Amino acid sequence: MLVALLPLVSLLLGSLDNAALPLRLEIDGAHHGIGVGTTGAVVLSPHDADFYNASLDWNQGLCRPTPAVIVFASNAIDVANAVKYAHTNGLAVTVRSGRHSYECFSVGQGSMVIDVSALRHISIQQQSPELWTVSAGPGVQLIELYAALWQHGELVFPGGSCPTVALGGFTLGGGYGFLSRQLGLGADQLLSAEVVLANGAIYHTTAGGNDMSSLVWGLQGGGNGNFGVVTNMTLRATLLPSAQRHSIVHYTVYWHVADAVTAFAAWQSLAPTTDRRLSLSFVVYENSVKALAQFLGTQAELESLLAPLLAVGKPYDTSVQVFTSYLNATLDFAGCGTLAQCLAQTHQWPASQPPLAWKAKSLYISVPLNDTAIARFVSWMLDPLKYRQCCAGQFAGFMLDPYGGAIADRAPNATAFPHRNALYHVQLMGYWNATSSADRNVTEQWLTQVYADLQALVPPPYGAYRNYPDLDLGSTFMAMYYGTENAAALEALKARYDPLNTFRYPQSVPLASAAP
Repeated sequence: MLVALLPLVSLLLGSLDNAALPLRLEIDGAHHGIGVGTTGAVVLSPHDADFYNASLDWNQGLCRPTPAVIVFASNAIDVANAVKYAHTNGLAVTVRSGRHSYECFSVGQGSMVIDVSALRHISIQQQSPELWTVSAGPGVQLIELYAALWQHGELVFPGGSCPTVALGGFTLGGGYGFLSRQLGLGADQLLSAEVVLANGAIYHTTAGGNDMSSLVWGLQGGGNGNFGVVTNMTLRATLLPSAQRHSIVHYTVYWHVADAVTAFAAWQSLAPTTDRRLSLSFVVYENSVKALAQFLGTQAELESLLAPLLAVGKPYDTSVQVFTSYLNATLDFAGCGTLAQCLAQTHQWPASQPPLAWKAKSLYISVPLNDTAIARFVSWMLDPLKYRQCCAGQFAGFMLDPYGGAIADRAPNATAFPHRNALYHVQLMGYWNATSSADRNVTEQWLTQVYADLQALVPPPYGAYRNYPDLDLGSTFMAMYYGTENAAALEALKARYDPLNTFRYPQSVPLASAAP
């Protein structure tokens, strides 16, 4: 358990309004002073007993960096004081909200980590008959938000299925979920934000059209620790029609491997263009092919929409669940039996769980694959000779999520998230034993081969999802995540709001002069 006061790290009172008394930190053998505010920030250095556990992210197979110091902030003033210290002393700052970064970008080697997981306030207001808003801290975990919104007035937000992903990282990187085809991305719901800038100033920014010079534009899909520390977000919440929020169908269809190509082709034709109330993913595991649907409406309506897919091949099984509460539907996809079980997960951290190790790759598909290309792609998972090269007995999978609908309603430059015209997104994932470097090498080599083969099947330009980061993208990461036009606008914002590059990590938005 974290301890706030240790011999080396002594918390002294202070504030921005009357000069903060210094907190003594030892960094690389030198003592420095930092004002941390009056509200109970916890500061840990490598000398502290809890430091190693506090530095862990969920993915312990790719990276275990050692930051210089971790500041667990309790409000924006704590953040401001920490940022001013880092800015003055030339420390890089990385921002952490939920520890889910695939490449551990929130824990930089030698950096100051500002952990905002304690900023979990939620305030819901009705601004007009048509507009509900929720102001929330970046540390709010998605299941906490879903529960608060539903219990307040049966409101929803288009978040993802993992209950412990934090709202900050999710929203600022784009934010795809099962409601996105109907309501848009999480980033599309961002109306305003409170941001601590590199000089320690607490800045408020509000959405205003599609102004690419606006900070909030950059936060809508390009805001993951690039320009400052977001300490509060005001987001649009939605009251769905009663028939949709009280009848939610989860429907899964299973095929034999022999039907993989025809099922994939039928799914590809249907999923990106179907009724916006339907989110229909396609999943391929070893010897397993399935489509996974969430639909806001009746089972009869859904089965009518799915008819072209159900007619393909010979599905050997289906699974249907109907929920009368959208909150209960989110619990199902989160893998929780009850809300209490899900909420209990929000208090678990990596050090208390068996170590996880995985690598993911991301690619957007904007042109349909033909049957030959589909067969070649799925063979990596379904051909025993190819799959045997992967994972050393662990797990791998391909998950394809449909776009279109409300995602495509906005132009590629309307926010920093550019992938509006994609048909669907492909995520490749491989897991291995976290203690085995040999297993890691085998899995990563296999994923690299699959990814290169998939890229060969689709025309450029290529795109990838920022919230599934991949260091293997090398110097192409800005174009892959943001597209050429948006990348240039983000670099201009970087120069304006963080000219000394205080907020940095291996794939942060660079200053224009340092861009690859």
